[in-house]
Amino acid sequence: MNTSLVGLCAVVFGFTLAGCGSDKASPAGPGDTGSVGDATGCAADETAQPFSQGMHQDGKNGARVAIYPDPPVPTLGDHSRWKLTITDGDQPVADGMAVSIRCLMTHSNIPSHGCPVDPGVTGMGSGVYEAYPVIFNMTGHWEVDVKVGTVDTVTFQLCIE
Repeated sequence: MNTSLVGLCAVVFGFTLAGCGSDKASPAGPGDTGSVGDATGCAADETAQPFSQGMHQDGKNGARVAIYPDPPVPTLGDHSRWKLTITDGDQPVADGMAVSIRCLMTHSNIPSHGCPVDPGVTGMGSGVYEAYPVIFNMTGHWEVDVKVGTVDTVTFQLCIE
């Protein structure tokens, strides 16, 4: 981890330096960024979904959210713009549906925190929404919930390197 990121963690979140990452080996799991065998960081996190255009997840009540991120693979500090296509079953959700995003950094050894700002979500019509800015300020495992009105919450397990 570079020293500016460690400083950011310590200043912005009030964490101790040990809480913002370590080079020590540790078991893989959500939020762990230590090494396991030959795999390290995100490669060791079997619970995270890799970024790709159109990556999607289904909610428990039938909603499906696909994400088209710009840039395609977010990095630390990017102000990413995500196009979301949201369906309920095989139909686009109704125009005007309230959609929101909550992101949560998950750690095994320190309390979790969200993104530095909550992304705004704007309806574009026909089940398409735009979320901006989506900002990840630390490497590791992030849980991103997309709340689709009262219909569903769709959760992505993502790993930012």
